[in-house]
Amino acid sequence: MSEKTPTTLLLDKNKKFVSFGYAAENDYSSMTEEKRKEHYYFRRFKMTLYDKDGKLKLSRNTILKDLRDKEMPAIEGFARSIEYLKDEFVKKFGERNLKLSILPLNENVTWEVRDDGKIQEVNRAQDGDWSGIYVDEEFKRMLEDIVSKPIIEAFCMKYTGDYIALFRFFEKKKRQTQAGKIVRVHVPPTLLEIADNIVKCIADHGLNDEIELKRDKLQIKVRKFEEFFNKVLDEIVVKVEEMLVSDTVEGTKVIIMVGGFSEFKYTYGVDTYTRFIKDKHPESRKKLINGIEYCADKFDIVVNKGKLVHCNEEINKTYSPIYEDQTSVKFGVFASNAIEPQYNDDEGCKEMFLCRTQLGAPEGKLRQSLSSEQPRSLLKAWTKRPMSLWT
Repeated sequence: MSEKTPTTLLLDKNKKFVSFGYAAENDYSSMTEEKRKEHYYFRRFKMTLYDKDGKLKLSRNTILKDLRDKEMPAIEGFARSIEYLKDEFVKKFGERNLKLSILPLNENVTWEVRDDGKIQEVNRAQDGDWSGIYVDEEFKRMLEDIVSKPIIEAFCMKYTGDYIALFRFFEKKKRQTQAGKIVRVHVPPTLLEIADNIVKCIADHGLNDEIELKRDKLQIKVRKFEEFFNKVLDEIVVKVEEMLVSDTVEGTKVIIMVGGFSEFKYTYGVDTYTRFIKDKHPESRKKLINGIEYCADKFDIVVNKGKLVHCNEEINKTYSPIYEDQTSVKFGVFASNAIEPQYNDDEGCKEMFLCRTQLGAPEGKLRQSLSSEQPRSLLKAWTKRPMSLWT
């Protein structure tokens, strides 16, 4: 898994470019305290351009603040960064292949391929706080709640290298598939030194059942760790729902996912009814429909947690309607932190959204071949808008 380069910029005391990305983090971490005071260090500065409501606040007068609250016009910071990226591109691909296209940061854009082969923008979503950086902020907020915000600020100023290392370690954990029940995050010794009794602080905040400090490891229960993602994921779901009901995206058949959240960190599936099998399915799940026993709320897996899905790989699933005169169908799409969830109300399962589609059978009825004797048939053949999942 390749890691995305952070938008971290390091400048000298004269605001001359020093380094960018992980190189900037490493260079700043290795400096003496006196050297750090002389330099400008902007960590993941692009997200500081958004207000608390997730709206872009960039203008010619926008000011960036570095780690020590030193100020510089945002336009200068972007100029240094773009110049560096341009130079790196030219080194790798050559001058004649250079075509630089700049889009507003953190925006969702929907494009349409026209009949003449050209691409046209048809929908631009507003900016919002659904970047992975906001997951880091939730983790940071938890630390501040435990040991206090002044302690975390002092840790950042006095032991900057360790502060950067802590969040870089968290970044790796954030991008990993968590197969166990506990996520272990290494805590630098310097934070343990300046913070008061962390074990007592955890207990005082009533977090003993969710967090435990063992030596230099903060052991976080998976359910607590996943709470860091909840706000961001909820924002993504709302935004996708808003986009899908827009007239400008009518007829969309494929959704392409990009960025860190496009990796399968959960098992995804749909809510289905399947034939009831005695001694396999619990009696409480049994439901009688048209004289046939079904097992309700079965989690039918589409993609397993941790599964590698290649670029442009299409995943198709086929289902049969239950009723012969059925003219529409709906699926609840669920995500689970388990590898093999059984039911949609299992612990760790969460409904992401509801998918509805119309059936296009002749005269509003399904063919006789889609009878109860045929548990799986090609529903896709009857839908007007077949759906596929791409990554």
